[in-house]
Amino acid sequence: MPTCFDHPPRALCRVQVRRTGSGLVLSVHGEVDLEAMPVLEDALATALREAPGVLVVDLTGVGFLAACGLRALVETHLRGGTRLRIVADGISRRVLELSGLTGTLAVYTGIAHAEAGVA
Repeated sequence: MPTCFDHPPRALCRVQVRRTGSGLVLSVHGEVDLEAMPVLEDALATALREAPGVLVVDLTGVGFLAACGLRALVETHLRGGTRLRIVADGISRRVLELSGLTGTLAVYTGIAHAEAGVA
């Protein structure tokens, strides 16, 4: 059963967690800004405590991605031990491209490719 992270009263961001054969998929929905950061940080920290082999963060449901969200992704990547894979399209992909992080983070266009680790 998927787990969901959100923080009332104004949950601008929601993260659903799904287990896969090789790890976890975090599907992020809404806006990732400073106010919503506790939601994303809680979900990432909880996922890393489980030490999955692969952690896929799906940003395709994100309509706004602030610098603090990028920071959380980079910090997760730098922790090591878990292969972090980002799924992004639309605005989230554009923000990753403009920030130059597509060269640092493993960014995919779809969940299936990210789970399999193929471009």
